[in-house]
Amino acid sequence: MIPRISSSILLPLALLSQMALAYELPVQDANKKPSDNVQLLQKISAGVAELSQDASKGIALISISKIIKGRPYYELDPFDFFYGPRNRQADPSQPGQKQQSGVGSGFIVDLDKGYIVTNNHVVEGADEIDLKLSNGETYEAKVLGSDPNTDVAVVQIKDAKFNRKNLIALPFGSSDNVKVGEFVIALGAPFGLEFSQSFGAVSATSRGNLNITNLGNFIQTDAAINPGNSGGPLLDMQGNVIGMNTAIFSRSGSSAGIGFAVPSNLVREVALQLINKGKVARGYLGVRLAQDMDDDLAAAMNLPKGIRGALVGNVEKNTPAAKAGIESGDVITEVNGRAVHSGQELSNTVGLMQPGAKVAVAFYRGGIKKSTSISLGNYSVAANAGPGGGG
Repeated sequence: MIPRISSSILLPLALLSQMALAYELPVQDANKKPSDNVQLLQKISAGVAELSQDASKGIALISISKIIKGRPYYELDPFDFFYGPRNRQADPSQPGQKQQSGVGSGFIVDLDKGYIVTNNHVVEGADEIDLKLSNGETYEAKVLGSDPNTDVAVVQIKDAKFNRKNLIALPFGSSDNVKVGEFVIALGAPFGLEFSQSFGAVSATSRGNLNITNLGNFIQTDAAINPGNSGGPLLDMQGNVIGMNTAIFSRSGSSAGIGFAVPSNLVREVALQLINKGKVARGYLGVRLAQDMDDDLAAAMNLPKGIRGALVGNVEKNTPAAKAGIESGDVITEVNGRAVHSGQELSNTVGLMQPGAKVAVAFYRGGIKKSTSISLGNYSVAANAGPGGGG
């Protein structure tokens, strides 16, 4: 028997049906002209989208794998800080070993030769490196050179005949021209989500003493940077690379609006040395640095008000600084006419110079300004010799 529906129910249903047909949600009014301000926003939005789309042609997704030997599975792994959770598989035939995989980002700097710049921590210790390019092609890569002190590495696509269609090399801009407040775009693969982009602004420049790397200051940005973004470019509004995304400040492991990028000038200088020589040579003074200067310390040392510099705590024997007459208690304020405001800045400045370079150093001793010329030593040689590295 087929059930019958009461007519008292059919009437309300019919009314509801008519009401549903008559009801509409608002849609865009094609005839409404946006104001000048709104049109400006639309142009900016379109420009950002166009820039991101073009720059994505120079991005590489980097996947690595490495064999970890003799480490218990329950041990915390600092690798997770950069990459987030990854697959780990034990090889039954190799007791005490596990395979570890991770993802990062990189950007093409020489399309003809297949050179890609990324972070050292992305590829460090990798047994295998695979690249996925924006045209969908995947290739194996090798490390051409890496520098842990600045967290910069260069990898090269192994296949010299790789498909270059729809790919570009990203140009370097000058990080010296970066200003707080200017718009930036971060490209990469956050959490492995390939070819993603985020938009933000420069929050600070020359951010130092972060314990991220041994050398260099950082550009701070609020553009979202997450695990997997490491090694990707930070772009200005002309599509130039002004930094390489490297680290975040976060208690959760995800973006908290505080990201840090290695300035492009440093990335470019280190990358060139890695490409040409496979390693980085650094200048060396041979001083141990004490605390940074402040107004109270400057006054106690009878220095002019507002003076900032690198306070020398100790001078190692037979080093370039010792031979030039630098003493403990001197306050170094300039190198080759460039102001030095802290010990970190002195280390950065000297560390980016070549061994053998002659530099003019200005300093204060007993409240009197002095100067001397120093021939820089080789940091690598000094470090291998044992104690006495320093700035």
